[in-house]
Amino acid sequence: PDSNIASYFLKSFGRADRVATCECERTNEPSMAQALHIANGDTLNQKLAQKDNRLDALLVSKLGNEKIIEEAYLTVLARLPTERETTKAAAMLATAKPDDRRTTLEDIFWGLMSSKEFLFNH
Repeated sequence: PDSNIASYFLKSFGRADRVATCECERTNEPSMAQALHIANGDTLNQKLAQKDNRLDALLVSKLGNEKIIEEAYLTVLARLPTERETTKAAAMLATAKPDDRRTTLEDIFWGLMSSKEFLFNH
């Protein structure tokens, strides 16, 4: 890895400057910059909006809404959703207009990736 490549995302999330050979250069403590970048930054939103990604694959698959939500949770949090999580998220997809299904799924993925559970574990 090249630490000379400029990346606001990596800097915000603790990429070390590699000036010293000790762990002390890096911190695992969350920061306001991290929270703001996840909430408002371009990195996550651009990845979700990108065409031909996993979201598109889920939407063109013949999976039902519950299975799509299950796949989202397994992909992002590496666990199955609870019954309540499945019900609420599947209802969001079911009530979305056909033109808004992708945006709704982007919102679901964004919600999972901006959750404390994701940020704490990943």
